Amino acid sequence: MSDEDLEYAKKLLRIVNVIENYNYYLIRRSIGLIFIVIIALTAIIIATINMIEQALNLSLFLSGMLYFSAFSLFFLVITILSHNIAKIPEIYSAKRMNYRNYGGIWMIAGIMILVSSVIIYNTYIPDIYFTFLLQVLFGVGFLGSYFTAKNDPDYPGKVKEEYLILGLVLILLSPLILLYPKYAWITAFTVVMIGTFIFGIYLILTASKVFEKWENKNGSENT
Repeated sequence: MSDEDLEYAKKLLRIVNVIENYNYYLIRRSIGLIFIVIIALTAIIIATINMIEQALNLSLFLSGMLYFSAFSLFFLVITILSHNIAKIPEIYSAKRMNYRNYGGIWMIAGIMILVSSVIIYNTYIPDIYFTFLLQVLFGVGFLGSYFTAKNDPDYPGKVKEEYLILGLVLILLSPLILLYPKYAWITAFTVVMIGTFIFGIYLILTASKVFEKWENKNGSENT
């Protein structure tokens, strides 16, 4: 094989390698999109429930059932959307990513949110404890995603520290809800909703830079 053919083969392998790893870029964007959808649906559900409660003056039992039904629908929609969005990167690669651990973490957090909504809104436990648990469980979900990404050798490693930072912020600021119950939902909205939205936007905006950084690093190693 001539030097020219060898150089051509290296370039061809380089192109194949880039295509194979382009899914890492798409995964980062997909994760950001999923969390933006999650937070948007959460805000819509909570706002709708509050308006219904104020308009109909519901009892504790009906309020609990309303929250349970709304969040059950929420998790069903999110599961379907997340499954379809997560499949997008597979278009560019034969390699299949395993998202079961991540889905399991958020499924457990979701079930705990549903159970807590039923218990709290069907008893005389103050409503602020649901707000508190909602923020804590979101934080636990992000921390779980961080440890899963950290210990998964097949994970692209493009979304890891971001999970840790947001998870710690959510948990560490959650006591503010109990300290200032009058501003419970304002605190949760500011920390959970806006924080998660910024998280999703950040992942989408930095996806190309992360991929370029990976490409430059691997390009220098191959030369």
